[in-house]
Amino acid sequence: MHNLQEAFKNSLILNDDSKLLDIISKNHTKIEECIDIYRNNFYANLTNTLTIIYPTVKKLIGENCFEYLCKLYIKNNLPKKSNLANYGNNFASYIQSIKELKHLNYLPSIAKLDCCMDNVYNSNAIYKIEIREDNISYFDDFKIKNYIRLFKSKHPIDFIYKFCNSKKQKNIPTELPKGDNKLLIFKQNHIVKYMKLDNFEYEFLFNFKKYKKLSNIQCKYDLEDDIKVQKILSKVLRLKLLTY
Repeated sequence: MHNLQEAFKNSLILNDDSKLLDIISKNHTKIEECIDIYRNNFYANLTNTLTIIYPTVKKLIGENCFEYLCKLYIKNNLPKKSNLANYGNNFASYIQSIKELKHLNYLPSIAKLDCCMDNVYNSNAIYKIEIREDNISYFDDFKIKNYIRLFKSKHPIDFIYKFCNSKKQKNIPTELPKGDNKLLIFKQNHIVKYMKLDNFEYEFLFNFKKYKKLSNIQCKYDLEDDIKVQKILSKVLRLKLLTY
């Protein structure tokens, strides 16, 4: 049985049918066609998984290029579990290793953004208490919801992402706006969104997540009188991203 499974894997992934055909040579059906069906279904299922996670990457490089990239990735990153929930998390790193895509130096960042947004969408965290403007006085300490993601890139990711998802534009400009982007990714009513952050806001929320509670960063920030602190706290409060 082990030899058969190993031979089947080699046939499926490496296109090496010799051992498998030798084992089942007594079978008079068209074995090669059967193997092709399994092989095509295997790649199709994993490609579909990557398509769901990385829709913006697909839009940037086109369907044919994306499917070829997926096939290369799958060959080098076989699933280790039957559950594909985390499959493809290193897709951005793999893109970075492909020399033919080096001219799209922002593509790995777009892949990371796609992955972050997918992770947020699939988060199942339930919070019994949400801090809102009408109940804020009842609590003396807050946490920021664990599922949110902070994202930063040296590329104008906000512009590229919006451009790719706009119905008006077809080809991305050769010259992109200058500047980096820092984003807060969150979910509202089962829809994933993001908000641009400035440097201070990103640093503050990064420390907020790192140290778990607002009271734990009092030594770093003036929580009561710093206008910048009050501004970003007001933003996350309105978005209902605080809990207790």
